[in-house]
Amino acid sequence: MGRLTRKTAVVAGASWDGIGGATALRFAEEGARLILNAEAMTERLDETYRRVRTLTETVVVPGDVRKDSTWTNIVSTAQERFGYLTTLVYTPARCISGDALALTDHDVKETFALTFHAAWRAARHCIPLMSDGAAVVFVSSVNATLTNRTYAAYAAAKAALEALTRTLALECAPHGVRINAVAPGQIEGETSRRILADDPAEEQACRACYPLGRYGSPIEVANGILFLASDEASFIVGSVLRIDGGLSLLSAESILRPSFTRA
Repeated sequence: MGRLTRKTAVVAGASWDGIGGATALRFAEEGARLILNAEAMTERLDETYRRVRTLTETVVVPGDVRKDSTWTNIVSTAQERFGYLTTLVYTPARCISGDALALTDHDVKETFALTFHAAWRAARHCIPLMSDGAAVVFVSSVNATLTNRTYAAYAAAKAALEALTRTLALECAPHGVRINAVAPGQIEGETSRRILADDPAEEQACRACYPLGRYGSPIEVANGILFLASDEASFIVGSVLRIDGGLSLLSAESILRPSFTRA
């Protein structure tokens, strides 16, 4: 038996080559039945489906997670196809960067719409279906607490997501539904590779900020999500698990001062 046998999980943002796709794969390997979601049925979502469908019963419900209609479809599918829902993993986010005072209302609204409001919408639709032993895992970011100058909206949205995690955890724990989050650092993926490849010097400097000397992989974050979703984490409620290679342990001084970085 796998660690998620008899679990039925929704993975929102399940496109391949990211945290959502890796989570779907690990969940399938551990026996969970899956409902996969991404905004549209792209090649990347199809790739995730192709990889997991031979491992477990899987259904795809594409749709914009910012819309109630998408979650109505997801919940209806869970009830009709599987009869119940035990697990929700929410990964989607948007980062519109820029100096805080230069960001427009539209920039902030767009960032919060996908990163925070849609996560709240997901919880509002899915949690009422859940009972004792169920779990929700939100994907936050180290930027919720360790932000950058141009990440004002994104950092604020992720901080709000962590606050929502704690509040929902208090509300849902008496019903046996555990709410937690993970906070990754820089994770290797299609987008980050494209951005960082434009400036190899910056990429090298970024990697040097991590005590492990490297970025994480989607599967390493997925393993943390798997743990929080499993019964092994049955006494963990309202926590934010940092999966950041030690980045959050460092102060800016410890990164910049040669005497602090000398081996």
